[in-house]
Amino acid sequence: MRIAQVVPAGAHPYSGVPAVIAHLSAHLAHRGHHVEVWLLRPWSEEEQAVHAATLGDAGVSLVSPATSGRRRVAALAERDVDVVQLHSVFTPPNALLARRLRVPYVVSPHGGYAPASLARNARRKAVYKHLLERPMLRRAALRVALTDVEARDLDAFGAGRPVAVIPNGVIPAPRDLDGAAFRRELGLGPIDRLLLFVGRLDILHKGLDVLLDGVAEAPPWRLAMVGPDVRGGRAWLLARAEALGMLSRLTVVGPRQGRALQEAFAAADCFALTSRWEGLPIALLEALTHGVPAVVSPAVDRLVGVSQAGAGWSVSGSELGPLLRRLDGDERTRRTPAARALAARYDWAAIAARYEAAYAGLTGARRARRHHSDSP
Repeated sequence: MRIAQVVPAGAHPYSGVPAVIAHLSAHLAHRGHHVEVWLLRPWSEEEQAVHAATLGDAGVSLVSPATSGRRRVAALAERDVDVVQLHSVFTPPNALLARRLRVPYVVSPHGGYAPASLARNARRKAVYKHLLERPMLRRAALRVALTDVEARDLDAFGAGRPVAVIPNGVIPAPRDLDGAAFRRELGLGPIDRLLLFVGRLDILHKGLDVLLDGVAEAPPWRLAMVGPDVRGGRAWLLARAEALGMLSRLTVVGPRQGRALQEAFAAADCFALTSRWEGLPIALLEALTHGVPAVVSPAVDRLVGVSQAGAGWSVSGSELGPLLRRLDGDERTRRTPAARALAARYDWAAIAARYEAAYAGLTGARRARRHHSDSP
């Protein structure tokens, strides 16, 4: 098959959506398909550095027309492919491209229709929903939800049918990491308790206010936050930590990738994700592959099932501090096998095969309709 994956125009270089696109495209290419990644706007040098190697090593074509705006969209729509997958929602270039496509297309919301997400800029999204978003969804050949929860969100949004549930994937953790490297960088010893967050420093979305308040109530713990600044999040975190009297226990570092990021996971005692909404968080899956148990919000736990799998704990904001205070090393270590087992459910190779089957169903149905229309 000839498959196109579309990078949304407003995606942050270090967000989960471009990472999902890169790994899904690479695994589909390894399965023998011709895969293109379409750019609705040119990539920056930073985006090239983060994602181009994954695509290039798998032989995935990066398609970035030398035009802009509607001409760029038109040039992409004319390319010879069998199926197109649009990622993310409430993005006008996606809607414009969908109108021009003459092949089946798939839409992946990546958590964009969660009630908490819809409440952000609610009035603007309500207008956009009726003018562009829902018409685009209803013309789609398939909608892909990451979880059963997201499938219900799609139904509530009025997205139409069919809906397939296919999760994000994760690559296995390297075996030869220096688990002490990140700790040395932070000036921590082997017995210091380290809680790690990886993601965009978006205070509201990621629930970083809740996370900071909880760690403030648990003095033995140090908190390291790895990720890019969003909406002034870094300055807010440092000011809030100072007000809470825990600035010396907080380290905010910039975004990391590759081995440097993997070593941060390997150094952590626990991973924290207290988001108010998510699609299916890649950073959480990556932490679990390292055997790092996770402390998550109920909104995250209902998507991944961390607590049910014995891979960590689900806590509301007021419960985070007390949980951290009572956690000991033995209790965290006991959850390491369960964390790895939960991550193993999200193997990219198996997930790419599920996408392959879904695409084949769409392209097969299209060929059948063509044959029927051509018959006398």
